Amino acid sequence: MFSEYCSEPFTAEQVEIVSWDGSHTFYPRLQQRTMMVSVDYLNSVAGTNCSGEQITELLTQMSLTSSIADTGVTISPDKAFGTGCALSVCVPPTRHDVLHACDIAEDLAIAYGYNNIEEKLPTTFTMAEEEPLNRLTDMVRNEIALCGFTEALTFSL
Repeated sequence: MFSEYCSEPFTAEQVEIVSWDGSHTFYPRLQQRTMMVSVDYLNSVAGTNCSGEQITELLTQMSLTSSIADTGVTISPDKAFGTGCALSVCVPPTRHDVLHACDIAEDLAIAYGYNNIEEKLPTTFTMAEEEPLNRLTDMVRNEIALCGFTEALTFSL
């Protein structure tokens, strides 16, 4: 890590960004965010059957502090969070990968252990047939590779 060699190692400082319109913004934003997530939603996405207390313990292993919210808290149904017990999850600034409730469900599945999740067949059915566009794309990729070019796929947010 580069900051290891600085005069104050392992420190982060905010910088002020002045935009063209004169507005000032400070980066990085080092405050914590709080997200409300339903226990039912987390269990359905992760494939687990955990209580709210178990989920808070598992999320602590993933550097996410959480607590069970008041029973009177309602979660917006348009975000597919479901109903029932709600968790208040505090996301630290070091977890920039946690953007949505599905990211919290992913962390729950990792902490629970993928091998511990019961295998189920999907409830939807598909036709096992290749799309014509995919076949054409594969043929074009093959021809381009035969011409000596290399295909690159970058992973960015």
